[in-house]
Amino acid sequence: MKKTICILCIACTFFTTKAQKPILAADINPIDSSNPSYLTVMNNKLYFYANDGTHGNEPYSYSETTGATIVADILPGSNSGCSGPASSNIAVLSNKIYFVAGTPSQLIYAYDGVNPPSVVSPVFNNLYYPLSLTAINGKLYFNADSNSYGSHLWTYDGINPPAMLNIIDPGYTFTEFRGNVYFASYFSDWNLTSLNPSSNSATAITVATQSSGFSLPLNTLATSTKLYFTARDTAGYELYSYDGTTASRLTNLALGPNRSGALGPLMEYNGSIYFSGSTDGTNFQLYRYSPILGGTSLVATINPSGNADIQSMIVYGGKLYFSAVTPSTGRELWSYDGTTTTMVADLNPGPADGMPLTGAIYSNSGLFAILNNHLYFSGNDGIHSNELFRLNTTTDVPNIQWDGHVVLYPNPAASFAALEITLYRPQPIKVNLVDVTGRIVYQTVPLSLVTGKNMITLPVENLAPGQYSYQIVDAESKARLWGGIFNKH
Repeated sequence: MKKTICILCIACTFFTTKAQKPILAADINPIDSSNPSYLTVMNNKLYFYANDGTHGNEPYSYSETTGATIVADILPGSNSGCSGPASSNIAVLSNKIYFVAGTPSQLIYAYDGVNPPSVVSPVFNNLYYPLSLTAINGKLYFNADSNSYGSHLWTYDGINPPAMLNIIDPGYTFTEFRGNVYFASYFSDWNLTSLNPSSNSATAITVATQSSGFSLPLNTLATSTKLYFTARDTAGYELYSYDGTTASRLTNLALGPNRSGALGPLMEYNGSIYFSGSTDGTNFQLYRYSPILGGTSLVATINPSGNADIQSMIVYGGKLYFSAVTPSTGRELWSYDGTTTTMVADLNPGPADGMPLTGAIYSNSGLFAILNNHLYFSGNDGIHSNELFRLNTTTDVPNIQWDGHVVLYPNPAASFAALEITLYRPQPIKVNLVDVTGRIVYQTVPLSLVTGKNMITLPVENLAPGQYSYQIVDAESKARLWGGIFNKH
């Protein structure tokens, strides 16, 4: 929970004195957690699901100039339009984002960044829970259920009506490799399936060695030369590769039945494949496989006393970033530069988690996104729980410090709103008022705040009734320091 004085009074302490210290990008839910998820970039904006405490979980956009704004209140009021098993990843196809929302069956919506989101096709009124939206070579691939046919693989090209393919239970991850689409499916007896997009013909690729024949491939990762994935055999899950002809097992880390030596996510970095590996099937650490040397090695024992539970990898600024757990720090952001493994920051000091548990051992499922050379993720600094944070590899508002607390009143406001800002050091700022479309409707001149109490009056009498956000930004760097939401009568 947030540390609050009252609904309108938020106590905050925020530091960004080190270049590698993550900073708060948007406090979408000032009272509780907004839980940004499935971060996706399109046309210089970040898109994701979030809950501002008023509208429920809905689609949001974020830009570094206007901040975070709701895309649409799919289910009006506090009901969540994007929830349940269908609210999976957000996909980008032909300058539109596609996401799943609504009730009870949930539908696929398209949004071009300007006009209100619209349902893709009425055909989806007969479908249930579209899953795993993935854009590959000009088509959207997804898993959807229907009253008549059960769970099948579907495709959509953005123009013609969605088409159902004769592939039952296509799994939850789709990856392109050498022009074909790969996934696990019932069609291949839960082994690896290869789909030719031109003919829509599918081929089963057997990789299992256990008697059941079920290998259940997960964590597919395509490189320029091979498709990598984890699959189950007599020794549990291990790392495999496929060169277009033959599937080969690469690791044998955890010996014995039902012991997994390799789990996801998978990521290519400096020519090697990085993954979460274990020799006992229980305590997982950072491992890598070298295609050049043909061997597997332990990169770092991040949690010497147990499971580091590595999730969601991304390459950014010449480093490999991921989330991992230790008993003393909880789940935090880590990096590896090819030599040294380092915790970027103990964002939530002590054993409390600074990053959310996503359950994303099967894919890099939108925990991270890169926008304008910043790395964005959902973080918790102990004051702002699971809000949108960002990191820069070089400098991110160097030597800027925001230390104090803010009170806005009255809320709702009719003719004016007052900001009472108490600081412990002088700070030059501007205040922006932003409507739900992300447009700045009012901006103060640069203000030089002093140590102690500062009062700022914001004229709102000419604003239309509705919800607005206020942004406190540094007057020189334009970096966002603080913000919140208020309503206009």
